[in-house]
Amino acid sequence: MELDVGRLYEQGPRPADVPEGDAWEAWRIAIWSAEEFAMQGGDGALSRTQLAYLAGYGLLAPTSHNTVPERFELRPGGSQLGIWLDRRAVLAESDPTGRQAAISLGCVVANVEFAARSVGLDARVEVLDVPPDRLGPIEGDGDPHVAVVLIHLSPSAEPAVEWRGLMRRRKMVRAEYDQAIALPPTLAARLSSIVSEDAGLVFHLIEDGTTKLFLGKFQELADATVINREGFATELGDWLLENDDPSPLGMRGHEFGLSDDASRRFHRGLLGQVQLLPDEMAGFAKVGNIGMRSASAVGVITAAKDDLPHWIAAGRAYQRVALTLLSEDFVVAMHAGITEVTAPNMALRGRLRTRQRPVVVFRMGQPLRPEDGQRPHASRPPLASLVLP
Repeated sequence: MELDVGRLYEQGPRPADVPEGDAWEAWRIAIWSAEEFAMQGGDGALSRTQLAYLAGYGLLAPTSHNTVPERFELRPGGSQLGIWLDRRAVLAESDPTGRQAAISLGCVVANVEFAARSVGLDARVEVLDVPPDRLGPIEGDGDPHVAVVLIHLSPSAEPAVEWRGLMRRRKMVRAEYDQAIALPPTLAARLSSIVSEDAGLVFHLIEDGTTKLFLGKFQELADATVINREGFATELGDWLLENDDPSPLGMRGHEFGLSDDASRRFHRGLLGQVQLLPDEMAGFAKVGNIGMRSASAVGVITAAKDDLPHWIAAGRAYQRVALTLLSEDFVVAMHAGITEVTAPNMALRGRLRTRQRPVVVFRMGQPLRPEDGQRPHASRPPLASLVLP
């Protein structure tokens, strides 16, 4: 039976930062009360509609390059929601092990957990045993889908906690921040406590100017590496789109503050269709440097083991941190280049004096220009297209 997801979304005027078109409909998912959610159920177990509703909030989670690698398996009989990886969405050049895709799935899991709690459910997360060679980019014509996480849902005795409004507001704000705004000490302590909930993860908060300058230089090195290697550059060009591109995947230039002309030129230049000038390439690499130095703080999550359970845990922790920051009017931008390019990653590990691998690096702050906080949301595919048969 085909899943009808139309009822999950609100009608009427759109928020200013939600563009017109089906590719942005995901951001209009309704905020049902616990009673309205219960009315969609059956006799004892959760219905497909209820599971799809929770998956709809999972769809709002951030993913690497907005590749949206998650697929959802609805198991109404057992009140379970499966999260699968579509290996066709794993980036061969920048994510050969599938690390960033798995961290993305961790963010999806966190959103589902928050949505479940908001309607009075408990969510128990089971990370499945997946061979490492089943997480990387797909090769050949094999089945691209891999089951990664199973979420067991049951009624909760705890009071419902409301996070859905924050999930609908959340976005990556890749802009210059106001470096005069400091992170409140009490908020910094909350972030550390959030990450420490997962065994094997450590949160490093960087607020001093010297280390932010260091990180900025290494982010610039990572971005310069990407733009100067043909394989990396072409891959980025495939996902950095023109502003008027209606695709439900990828990142548009205006999400980075690029004009229509600039986004068109960078898209085509990275694909090798036009020649980018040296100063354009240098400017592209310097943007991340400026962003790092302007941040109120930089957060780094390191993992004791570089494996799937820790990647999922890191994604869950990052998303919990990002939503907590947003509740205090701080936005974030992730910098995956430092985690995936070897030289910056090793240098960061040395700077932090840790043997653990940095797997998530992000900056936090408030936009220097308020209009940067109102840039459009990223697109998303229709939820029904991500539900496995």
